[in-house]
Amino acid sequence: MKVNTEHSKYSKFAPFWQRMRDAVEGEDTIKDKGEVYLPVPPGLNVNAQSADYQNYKSRARYPETVSPAIEGMVGLMNRKLNPPELPGSLQYLLADATPDGLSLFDLRNRMWHEVCTVGRYILFVDVPTDGGKPYIATYPAESVINWKTDGERTTLIVFAEVVDEPDPVDMFKTREVEQWRVAAIVNEVDDNGEPTGRERYAVQIWRRQEAKEDEFIKVEETFPTRKGKPMDYVPAVFVGSRDITPEPDAIPLLGVANKSLHYYRQYADYAMQLFMCANGTTPYVFGTDSPPQSVGPTTVIHSESEGASAGYLEVSGTGLEAQKNELENIKSEIAFATVRVLGDNKAAEAAETLRLRFQSQTATLTSISKSTAAGLETALRMCAEWLGANPDEIEVPAEAEFISEQADAQLITALYDGIERGFVPDQLLIDYLKQVELHNMQPEDYRKWMPAAMRLEDAE
Repeated sequence: MKVNTEHSKYSKFAPFWQRMRDAVEGEDTIKDKGEVYLPVPPGLNVNAQSADYQNYKSRARYPETVSPAIEGMVGLMNRKLNPPELPGSLQYLLADATPDGLSLFDLRNRMWHEVCTVGRYILFVDVPTDGGKPYIATYPAESVINWKTDGERTTLIVFAEVVDEPDPVDMFKTREVEQWRVAAIVNEVDDNGEPTGRERYAVQIWRRQEAKEDEFIKVEETFPTRKGKPMDYVPAVFVGSRDITPEPDAIPLLGVANKSLHYYRQYADYAMQLFMCANGTTPYVFGTDSPPQSVGPTTVIHSESEGASAGYLEVSGTGLEAQKNELENIKSEIAFATVRVLGDNKAAEAAETLRLRFQSQTATLTSISKSTAAGLETALRMCAEWLGANPDEIEVPAEAEFISEQADAQLITALYDGIERGFVPDQLLIDYLKQVELHNMQPEDYRKWMPAAMRLEDAE
């Protein structure tokens, strides 16, 4: 097998990942893909390059639903986020966790965006080639083309990369070069090339042979060690929408993307029929040897030929109402499939309805929050092992509650009355008001402010 061989699950999921990327990019990208997302309608009898198809496509509307839904989900997971607990030797990661300088907070945000988008993200723990402290490299789902496992241990990961290198001819130019980074458990050999019977972790770089597209050569191989000792596992974590196993996970918003594409195609047909109703009249004249050269309100069509007739062909629009109803149905389906309320966005919609819609997504948000926290914690524990720190000192909390409780005015009044009568400790009221996010004050500040506020309400 060749180094660029794809895992069967990768080949299965890659088209869905691309669809999600396009959905996030929005209408311009969707329309640029032409027939991929909007087939030429049979009745149009043209190809995708014709002016008629371009006009058909330009009248279509693609609903921008996926990107706002992702932003909303990430925003909810960010509401009550607690910082991770790290030992002193890993504190540097708080400000500089990745090769491109992301802080740990920004890394977690990127993880959320990627997992919400394609349901998968890969964290790869490595150290600089010249030594130093470990960092967390990141790879999108599309970059990891192959993997193997032995029980719970990952034994092979193949990363497809594109790197910039100086142009060999022009010093002012760079060129993009494909390469494959292979992180694997390999059989150890001694200085004479003989197998020792032991396994160790290796990182290899493979590239294509010059002028030979189907042949590859290994251009580099290193054997990272942990505290000077060989490693027996690949320090990478697959972060999915439900767990941190290598198997690709469900794509949280794929249904939203699919329904949005359904809307896009349906609207294209609807808009074309509207256009034909307004502009599709075609005059006809039968039974005369001298048809008029022009038509219009000032043109008189006259013929003495027996059986002559004239008129207009026009689209009746009898299917418009059914198409419009279908578009409304699709909008309702999108609204149920996403965290963002779509449709008419009526101001009269009850706040409780919005809360229930968000809560319908809580299971997905909860699993993403837990899996990303578990994935990041696992990667940080690998960093700790690399440095000889205690992995048990690391904890990455996951947000599990995304919708605030609604404040109960009667309960608040009853609690305050109980405090006034000496039956209820004031800490109970302080904790409840924090829980429903009516304040975030320290108890001593709250105790100074609340009695005056309650007396003011009593006076009113």
